[in-house]
Formats: sequence, C-alpha cells, structure tokens
Amino acid sequence: MAIESGVRSPRMAEEGRPSDKAYAALMTMALLFGAYLRLNRFLFNRSLWLDEAYLALNIIERTPLQLVSPLSYGQVAPIGFPVVVKFLTMVLGVQEPVLRLIPLLSGLVSLPMFYLLAKRWLPKWASLLAVILFAAADTLGEYSAQFKQYSSDVAITLMILLVSTWFFQSAQRGRYLVLASVGVIAVWFSHPASIVLAGVGVYLILFAVKRKSYSEAMRMAAVAGCWLVSFAVTYTLSIRADLQAQSLVSYWEYQKGFLHFPPTGLAEIEAGISVLVRPFEDPLGFALYSGVVLLFVLGAVDLVRKGGPRLFLLAPLVLALALSTLRLYPFSGRLLLFAVPLLLLTVATGIVRLFQAMIVTGWIGRLTSVGVLALILFQPLRNGLARGLNPREFEEIRPVMMRLVESYRPGDVIAAYYAAQWPIKYYTYLFDFAPSVTAVIKSHRETPMDYCGEVEEIPRNLRVWVVFSHTYAGPQGGEERIIVGCLDRFGQQTSKLEVTGASLYLYDLRAEPSGAAPSD
Repeated sequence: MAIESGVRSPRMAEEGRPSDKAYAALMTMALLFGAYLRLNRFLFNRSLWLDEAYLALNIIERTPLQLVSPLSYGQVAPIGFPVVVKFLTMVLGVQEPVLRLIPLLSGLVSLPMFYLLAKRWLPKWASLLAVILFAAADTLGEYSAQFKQYSSDVAITLMILLVSTWFFQSAQRGRYLVLASVGVIAVWFSHPASIVLAGVGVYLILFAVKRKSYSEAMRMAAVAGCWLVSFAVTYTLSIRADLQAQSLVSYWEYQKGFLHFPPTGLAEIEAGISVLVRPFEDPLGFALYSGVVLLFVLGAVDLVRKGGPRLFLLAPLVLALALSTLRLYPFSGRLLLFAVPLLLLTVATGIVRLFQAMIVTGWIGRLTSVGVLALILFQPLRNGLARGLNPREFEEIRPVMMRLVESYRPGDVIAAYYAAQWPIKYYTYLFDFAPSVTAVIKSHRETPMDYCGEVEEIPRNLRVWVVFSHTYAGPQGGEERIIVGCLDRFGQQTSKLEVTGASLYLYDLRAEPSGAAPSD
C-alpha cells in the first residue's frame, strides 16, 4: 500500500530553505496560539453548568467499578472517560480543573496530531490555513475547557486517522497488531471512535480485495473482528441501555438531529438539507453555508478521485449519516465534534482545488477567489479568536453558592429552582456545606402560574434563600420572573445577587409581602 504525498505541484515541492523556515515559524505560532486559546478558557475556570454538574455527580457518587454501568442523571459517556476522571479525583481531589483536565489535554494534543495530518495531505500553505482554522475553532476551544468527553472524541479520531494512515503506507509486520490495539482501546474512550474505525476498516478491507490481496483482506478482517469484540463488550455494559433511552432519542428528534431517508415530502427534504449543512455552522462555525459547502464538495470529489487514505476522511461521515437515518447517532452539534478534523481537511482540499482551477483565470480571477475565501473564513476565525481571548461566562453559580455558604445561618431554608438543584448538589459537596432544610421548586413549564403553589409550600422560616440557574425563558418573560413575583406575594425580599446565568434571593416569608402575584 502506498500513500500519496499530497497535492503539491513540482514548484511547491522545490521550495527553498527560506520558505521552509517561514512555514515552520508560522506553523509553530499557529500551534502555540491554539494551545493558548485552549489554556485561556481552561484557566478562566467557569462554574460547572448543568450538564457538567450531572456528570460530576456521577463521579462523586460512584466508585470506579460503578461507573462502568450506565450513568445517572441522563448522562451518556464512554466507559473509560468517567473512570479515568474518577481516578484523577481520587488522587487530586474533586474540583473543576481536575474534572476538566482530560478535555484540556485532549484539546492540546489534538493540535500537533492535526498538523501531522494536514502536512501529509495538503500543500504547505493549505496545511497552514487548515491548522489556523483548527487552532482557532470556537467549539474545539470551548469543549477543551468543559467537563464533557467531546474533546477526547476529537483527539481519539485524530489518533485513529494517524495510525491508519501509517498502517496504509507501512510494510512492517507488526502494523496489524498496532492497528488492532489502537481500535480495541479507542472504543472504550470514545463513542464515535466506533464510527471512525468502521469507516477505516471497511475501506482497508475493500482496498485489499480490489487489489486481489486476499491474505491482507483476511488479516484486516481479523483486526476489525478485534475491534468488534471490544465494542460488543462496551455495548453490553453501557451503550445498549443508552440507545434504549427514549428520552435521548426524543431530545435529538426535537433538535432535528436525525436524517429522514428516504424523505416522504417537501418538509422532510428541507429538514434533510438542514441536517446536511448545519454541521458547517455547528460545530465548524462557518456562516456562509453555500460557499463552504461548495468547497467541501470540491474537496470530497478530489478525495474520491485520488483515493488512498484520504478516503478515511469521508468514510466515517458517510457512516455517521447512515446511522442518523436509523436513529442511532445524531448528525448534529456536539456529537459531531469528532468530525471537525474530517470536515476541515476536506474543506481545505476544496480550497486547494479552487485555487488550482483559478490559476488559469488570471490575476482578476485569483483575486476574486481570495476575496470570496476571506469572506467565508472570516466568521469562524473572528468568533474563535474573540471567544478564546475573552472567554464568556455561562452559568456562574459558583459565586452564588459562595455567597450562600458565607451568609447561611442554621435554620435557614434553601429553595432551589428545579434545574439548579444539581449544580447546588455539586457545590454543596465541593464546599463541604450541609444545609439543614432544603426545598425544590418543581417544574411547571406548561402551567407557569402553578409556581405560586410551589412557593406556598416552602417552609415559612425567617430566612429563605432561593437559588436560580439554567432558567427557562418561557413565553411570559421567563420562569425566574414568575417565581420571584410569587415570592413577592408571600414575603419580603431582603437581598439579591445576580451573576451571569444564576441568581440568589433572600426572602423573609414571615414578613409583610412586598408585592402582588403576577397576572395571567
């Protein structure tokens, strides 16, 4: 098996030493800047938001062995991820930086791995552009600083691609063992690793059959069999229960994450087009769909035409789309973060093809192409740089809980908005805080005026703390406003703390009411 060296022209291959030095310097700067953007978000140390708190509670409440079974609080994660984090917390303690350490390390190691792939498959200028886009990508930076497994998915995808590419060009006897070992381990730490491995494995088997090298096809089938056995174990222990959870399927149906095929009407055709193009906005970050989709198509055609290991970029995407039609894997949002390297490298290949085509059009055509390309690339670069250099607050419940811990008196009541109870539970553990009386304001999204009944059930202690986070903004201006209106009906507000995405109120429910209940 031989691998092509890229789409470089002879002139590009003969670049002199000064240009090589400039390329190396610029590439080093891009990689270091990408690392800085990830570290800057990590050091910003935002409070755990709701989904992170759910996963953190699993780490706190379970032993390593118990983390092998399906997780609580509606969470889905590959078995290896929470187990490794659990061992880290047993050594370093439970705190946000420790919980987010694996995502950060995954984000950092992804940068050089992506560079190695881009350098192998693209001309120097295009590989530099691809690395800059990868380094600045907003979603990659965000998930490098969140306690979720999606950053690990990217790193493992890149590892599989690098090892598979090495396997394709290598003649070493031990290459089958290396490839088998990587896949066997990967499926324990990443759900989409199974998709990437399946795409790579099918291509390698078909390639061997096409060359009539049936012994290679059989050995590759044995490798795939090892992967399948490892996947079957993880499926039995965890994935099967996750796939059977109707709440998850319903959620992604609501998010329009599945592709309907074949479509049965115009509405499903429009929805299908949306599913296909939405990944270029989220997680890639592009705003001009038509331009970037055209570049992707140009790149995909070039990949198919040239063949070889570059098809490793397309095979997992095709398989992910097929799984989406079966309602087994959503083709949407953060679950496609693993595909960012695949999409970016394909788009970069399309950019190369575009400029090769524009060479014959003269300087006007080339200048026009540069302008269009700059317009397409502006949004992802702008957002990634702005948000990486100035990280955004999200649901900053930590300062709310710190104020509560400092001001709490024995006998005070803590009433938690229903979505805030899980971050509160995490931070009470973190701060070793054990309030004596707590209450939960249950959800009444369909009948929001029933919140007054919830407030009426809160014990009438002298001091009642009410905590909000991850608040639903409904048609009547938001549930927090409605609940606070109900509280004003039954008592007197004595203090208030508002931060981004969270708030804390202190009420005396035995005092004279400060206002009236909200009207319908």
